[in-house]
Amino acid sequence: MKSVIALGLLWWFGLGAGTGEAGALRRTRPQPAPVTKNMFVSIEIPAKLQHQLETLQKKLPVEMLSLQERAQFHVTLLYIPNISPEKEAALKTYLRAYFSEKKGVTLSLSGAIAHGSWTRASDPAYHYDVARLQRDEQIRVELIRNPDLQTWRQDLVAYAISQGLLPETYSQPFNPHITIATMKTDTSATYLEALKIPQRTYVGYLVTLQVESTSTSFAVDQQFVLHKRTRHRRK
Repeated sequence: MKSVIALGLLWWFGLGAGTGEAGALRRTRPQPAPVTKNMFVSIEIPAKLQHQLETLQKKLPVEMLSLQERAQFHVTLLYIPNISPEKEAALKTYLRAYFSEKKGVTLSLSGAIAHGSWTRASDPAYHYDVARLQRDEQIRVELIRNPDLQTWRQDLVAYAISQGLLPETYSQPFNPHITIATMKTDTSATYLEALKIPQRTYVGYLVTLQVESTSTSFAVDQQFVLHKRTRHRRK
């Protein structure tokens, strides 16, 4: 009799655990969180523009900031957080189709330079001050928001919302720029006013997906690169 009871218990808690209360308890155990990525669609900077940005970096007080590496210069079209592997695959399929017929996009320096921080925007202790550069703020060379850039951005946002990658209420403004440095400490912003940014025009052909590891660290997804040609055009 005892052996029959033991076998019954073994079946209930072991082989038969997919049903009944024991099965329910197993099914409600916390499951590992799905692996997701923070990614952004970007335009890689042509070589001659990279060189110009490096020349500009040499005029910055390097002891007070961290310079963006040449290989990480880019223009962000859209940042998309928490992408699952399935959504990532669908995004890549969409991007390949969308950009298959696209030509290069004009990248025109506006002649302006700005600073600010998205990473500290939610920090109650942070208050933007146009006259001061603050720790973790980015130094950004601004671009003219031309019709092609604006259209690419709008189409990407529409796709991301349709796939649930962004909320329907998404309204982040689009201010195309290239980050060239991040502040390590606080200082006056007056020296930025002395920087001369030539108003030149380039053409970018290389569309990439970048994978973010931290708010200031990211790398190109080497298995996804579109438009490998580059050329330079000056006004």
